[in-house]
Amino acid sequence: MRKLLAIIALSALINTPSVAGKLIVDALETHSTMIDLPSSETASISFKRCGDCATQYATATVTTIYELEGRRVSLSELRAALAIKPAPLAVLYRVSDSTLVRISAY
Repeated sequence: MRKLLAIIALSALINTPSVAGKLIVDALETHSTMIDLPSSETASISFKRCGDCATQYATATVTTIYELEGRRVSLSELRAALAIKPAPLAVLYRVSDSTLVRISAY
């Protein structure tokens, strides 16, 4: 039930338009083996939506949220956990300036 509520809340956040009708936050589902996590609190990540798609970038900030199995963790804790046990990720970033909002590992 908790996961269902989280999915519903995430869906609402992702699909929330701005006043101008533009997407505010976009999300990418990927796997920790397919993406390099930020090396520091202000580093960038790169990703592709598909094999033929252009590479996109998002920049982490000190306000970027990192989650592991539903609990908030530091970037170093997330990196350490995923080095031991790779996992699926949800990556959320702000469309207007490509700021990394959240990385959640499940």
